[in-house]
Amino acid sequence: MIGMIDRRFDLRVPVADTVLLSWTDHTGQELEGPAEMADISASGASIRAQHPVKLATTIYIVYQDQKFAGKVRSCVAGNTSYLLGIEFDAGYRWSPNSRK
Repeated sequence: MIGMIDRRFDLRVPVADTVLLSWTDHTGQELEGPAEMADISASGASIRAQHPVKLATTIYIVYQDQKFAGKVRSCVAGNTSYLLGIEFDAGYRWSPNSRK
């Protein structure tokens, strides 16, 4: 997306790993499925998903035996997927040395 402002101040670590996402859509249906993490930082992540997710939706991520909760801050359509920008909720911070 042209003109997209990067609001994350933490160092992003590139990742090419499968994660499990779960969220409740606008109809109240609970959805779950695999997605590909593009990068992660202490305060958020970029994830390639097969379906769009509405902005401000609470989303749960399972990555390397860690669980994170966050809000969808951006959802940009790509050629074959959607790139979701996730901001972790308070109390959830990623560290390469931590396991929750």
